[in-house]
Amino acid sequence: MSGEGMLALWAVINSLIAPHDSVLSVANGPYGEGLGHMARDRGASLTEFRADWQRPLSARQLLELTTEIEQSRPSAVVACACETPCGSLCPPEHMRAIGAACCRA
Repeated sequence: MSGEGMLALWAVINSLIAPHDSVLSVANGPYGEGLGHMARDRGASLTEFRADWQRPLSARQLLELTTEIEQSRPSAVVACACETPCGSLCPPEHMRAIGAACCRA
């Protein structure tokens, strides 16, 4: 497949998200927010977990996010580890916690 980076993101969304799926988007920057909007455009029901675009999630926010995942049990969680446009990072330990919450859900 040849194209810009967004082509790959659309391919992932279209391969993994079905219309009427529930998707939780970690909107910690333009890519995280955009992934959620792509899922919504695909027909998914979108819930956004909004976060500051300038700093990583706080311990409290991470707990709120993982609790939300476990309670709502979405079909998919989309998150961006490195928001290059705004410089926000989702540290590896946060990504592991998000993944663990998905496994428990």
